[in-house]
Amino acid sequence: MQQLTVAVLDAPVFDRLFAGMVAVNDEGRVVGRGGRHIPFTAEAIRRLDPRLSANGLTLLHRAWRARDVLPAHL
Repeated sequence: MQQLTVAVLDAPVFDRLFAGMVAVNDEGRVVGRGGRHIPFTAEAIRRLDPRLSANGLTLLHRAWRARDVLPAHL
């Protein structure tokens, strides 16, 4: 069974926790390395649609629908 989760972290906390994360693996390149970030917007989610698994895309859509309860700085 697979369970996907959304986690909300402040940028400095994320940077500290994932500082040693690889930039590239068998699945592709990590977005955000080198200054290229994807904003949390409906348009950004729509543009990711053809590249994400159905499970990952569903999770993003659900997080987008619940954005009013996420921290305002996202």
